[in-house]
Amino acid sequence: MSTKKIELTQNFIENITSIEETQKETKKMIINITDRFMNENNYNIQQKAIEELEYYRYIPSKAIIPDGSTVKFIYVKSPDKMKLLPSGFVLSNDTKYFKYLSYGKTLTVNRYNVVAFIKLKSDEALRCALNDAGY
Repeated sequence: MSTKKIELTQNFIENITSIEETQKETKKMIINITDRFMNENNYNIQQKAIEELEYYRYIPSKAIIPDGSTVKFIYVKSPDKMKLLPSGFVLSNDTKYFKYLSYGKTLTVNRYNVVAFIKLKSDEALRCALNDAGY
């Protein structure tokens, strides 16, 4: 019997190991994004994002987000007028676009114009809690 080797051709999201570390990384990323172009609008976006994205994590631009995941984006195409886009559920994503459902509307965003954050799932929280407990 021969062994088959499977290579993944897409960049999938790594599992998290600590909720606290993930929250720190998310906050650091939000501050990093908005600090470079700080103005009153971006300061307000920064504060709102830190509050609303507490249980989300940053997703690198080339990573594939699983369909059905809850996402939120910071729109950065105009650095002086960043926006926090409404959350939604991923319908599909490829190398250039995210398609997601938000408040009954299907929206498509260019992945190079946004910074993506995915909501932490209950299974990730459970896995982290078990890791912390030594299981």
